[in-house]
Amino acid sequence: MNTTREVILKPMMTEKTAKVTDKGVYAFSVATWANAQQIKEAVFALFGVKAINVHTIMTKGEIKRSPKSRQLFKKPNSKKAYVTIEKGKKIDIFESLKG
Repeated sequence: MNTTREVILKPMMTEKTAKVTDKGVYAFSVATWANAQQIKEAVFALFGVKAINVHTIMTKGEIKRSPKSRQLFKKPNSKKAYVTIEKGKKIDIFESLKG
């Protein structure tokens, strides 16, 4: 069984996510193997708010070239989750990051 700390890796705070936090949508970087149900359970366990909806986005890792050795390497794949929570509820981490 995977723990909630393994499912949600970190909160994401960008200009785009700052705009949608007012609507109750929060963005997280999550494990690539995590599904929507596991993300909902992890949000409830970590923050104590019920997630209404979860949208996930997989990003394929880019192929980069090392500047010194000129060798190619691949960045790892990543997954983002946009979580919609109940109306009137907030997640404190995002409010403190928003400033």
